[in-house]
Amino acid sequence: MKFIYTVILIASFYSIKITAQSNGKSAEVTIKTEVFCDHCNHCESCKPRVEIALFAAPGVKNVKLDIEAQTIHVVFNPKKINSEDIKKIILGTGYAADGVQPQAEDYAKLDGCCKRK
Repeated sequence: MKFIYTVILIASFYSIKITAQSNGKSAEVTIKTEVFCDHCNHCESCKPRVEIALFAAPGVKNVKLDIEAQTIHVVFNPKKINSEDIKKIILGTGYAADGVQPQAEDYAKLDGCCKRK
């Protein structure tokens, strides 16, 4: 009998989670960027620079920098942040966002390995 209650509890939890995601509480955006470093996935400053900045923003739930695809995929709460603000944060870290280049002073903060050769 406990097994049946456990199964029902788990099933109801997943149905609540799926409903919450489909009610507009999450949105996703994939932003094209430029990564010139060949070791960004392992570097202590390259990948974390953009991820830490995005996770510090309210409403950002998940961030994935894909070096090979040259994209940053962000899952966020659209009631707290929008895709334009996400792009501004990315630009502020020194990386390009959907073809827009960062300000010179933001780009200058990147490590030498992260800059265009």
